[in-house]
Amino acid sequence: MVTSSAPPRATELKRTAARATAALILLTALGALLRFGRIGHQSFWLDESYTAALMKRGFGQMLSTIPHSESTPPLYYMFAWLWSRVFGTGAAGLRSLSAVFGVATIPVAYAAARRLFDTRVGLVAAALVAVNPYFVWYSQEARAYGLLVLMAALSLLAFAHALRERTPRAYLLWGAVAVVALLTHYFAAFLLVPEAAYLLYATRSRWMLVALALPLACTAALVPLVLAQRRTAHAQWIGNIALGRRLSELPKKFVTGELGLPLPVLGAAAGAVVVAAIAWALLCPDVRTRRSAALMVGLAVAVVAIPLALAAAGLDYVIGRNLIALYVPLAFATAAGLATAGRPGAAGLAAVCAVALVVNGYVAYDSKVERDDWRGLAAVLGPVAGPRAIVVAPGIQKPALMLYAGHVRHVGPLGETVDEIDAILAARPPHAAPAPPPPGFKLVSERRSPSWELVRYRAPAPRPLSPAQFEGTRLGAGSAGLYVQGAG
Repeated sequence: MVTSSAPPRATELKRTAARATAALILLTALGALLRFGRIGHQSFWLDESYTAALMKRGFGQMLSTIPHSESTPPLYYMFAWLWSRVFGTGAAGLRSLSAVFGVATIPVAYAAARRLFDTRVGLVAAALVAVNPYFVWYSQEARAYGLLVLMAALSLLAFAHALRERTPRAYLLWGAVAVVALLTHYFAAFLLVPEAAYLLYATRSRWMLVALALPLACTAALVPLVLAQRRTAHAQWIGNIALGRRLSELPKKFVTGELGLPLPVLGAAAGAVVVAAIAWALLCPDVRTRRSAALMVGLAVAVVAIPLALAAAGLDYVIGRNLIALYVPLAFATAAGLATAGRPGAAGLAAVCAVALVVNGYVAYDSKVERDDWRGLAAVLGPVAGPRAIVVAPGIQKPALMLYAGHVRHVGPLGETVDEIDAILAARPPHAAPAPPPPGFKLVSERRSPSWELVRYRAPAPRPLSPAQFEGTRLGAGSAGLYVQGAG
């Protein structure tokens, strides 16, 4: 009798699954290290200051403030409010919720890509998601984007499940995930709409129509909140940036994150690898890989095309973080190409991950590519020794200023009596010549950082000054906020 030395197929499958699980655990641990490492090192920037302020309110008051202070639905803030009661409202405590969402995205991305493609593609997708600089950046920000990325991955998992199973339960699961995604961020719809359209086309199922009623009902319920938030014009600033510039930045952010690298050649090389990987996936001899990659690219294109159509209609929301869901199906298509290209694919994966790790390290340790340093500015301002004025440009930075420097109030129409004027330019890079000091004041110091410039004027005793004189000390162009501390 001849005994085969080869293990039974079931045993081999178990070993393969065990190796995949071990690899996924390591990738998740790497993603956690990148997201939790130095998570409180940077100060809150402007948008995060709104979140921090909301967390200091009671739950009901927080919810009633969202229509006036935010441009997103309430789900993330509800989670963050509960989280802050345990971990606090400091930078590390509040941001750690987004880090948890970011870490959870890694195994979800693996599961989704595995169902759409196979285990190898799932692991490569998990690796790309784990180290992606853009995902890491927003996993360290106290805003809804980390949860939005998680919900995008979950929607793709439910999408893949519905395509394969085609059962009422699978369709309803996709509908439930879509509802949670919409409650996280309105712009989840950019991915959900093409998913729904494809599921309706591919399945032609009545149950899919029933499932679609769930996010449609959620959308209808959110309309009053959307209209109230639109009246605040919080997103109006987006249209002030040239659309071509915003579009050109989308592929860069996928490879080199929010603020990029000092050596553009590295980003260009990694970008070329990504383009080649997607092209290979679309031309791959394996039919399943080719079709699934084309589906992911199609979804990614739709995520950009829908807001472009809205922009043409006068509703311009095209900017990287609003389209962050784009990068999840794009990562899957990239993973498909890298995983099926043999040794060149393995080398390409190593190159893309290496560049991503360089970017993540650069952001973690170089202040030139960190968030605006309001905490450092407040330390330079110091405590209020006497009545002082603060002139900050642009004036919309008041919430971030108050978060670290303390309460300020607007300069009154009749002026104020102060003995110090601190003129701040909150810009990157800050380059502005100080204005001549008002009568009775002299310039005593200038300080700069990569994200702000501070010029201080001082008088020997408090002097009355008009709003126009305060405005005259403004640094840079554009509107300024005129505030006063320690007086009246």
